[in-house]
Amino acid sequence: MKNLEVSRETAKRWYNENNEELKKIAISLFPELIKETIPKKWEDLKEIKGWYVQSNCKISHGGVYIISELNKNTFATKEQAEASLALSQLSQLREVYRNDWEPNWAKIDKKYTLGFFNDKIEIIDTMHCNYYLSFQTKDIAKEFLENFKDLIEVAKPLLG
Repeated sequence: MKNLEVSRETAKRWYNENNEELKKIAISLFPELIKETIPKKWEDLKEIKGWYVQSNCKISHGGVYIISELNKNTFATKEQAEASLALSQLSQLREVYRNDWEPNWAKIDKKYTLGFFNDKIEIIDTMHCNYYLSFQTKDIAKEFLENFKDLIEVAKPLLG
């Protein structure tokens, strides 16, 4: 069996090709390639794939795209795209239930939030932990949870 020597530049080229086997070999030889090539900003991505919400609120698979301003609304998974639609609905409903109340997270007073603990939605009172679904009273939080539990479950991937 012969030993094959691979230069760092060759391994980097393999890492950037669309061949998963070559990519694995490159990483095994030069693990730091992962850190060097991870994006530091959106524009560093070469391509994306995933799901998006159409203007008619239907979830569609978007295929693979070269990144652009036109596909910043693409989620990595269908579940996340569905969660975004549920979250937008919860946003509107939350504002009605809050009735102009806005939590001041810098202030030491109780807020009642809906969060996931052991994969179950619970109401917790907190003073400093910022949660998206937060309310001014426990009764309002409880009513919101009772009325929109199914929608909250769908939004879970973006709330947790």
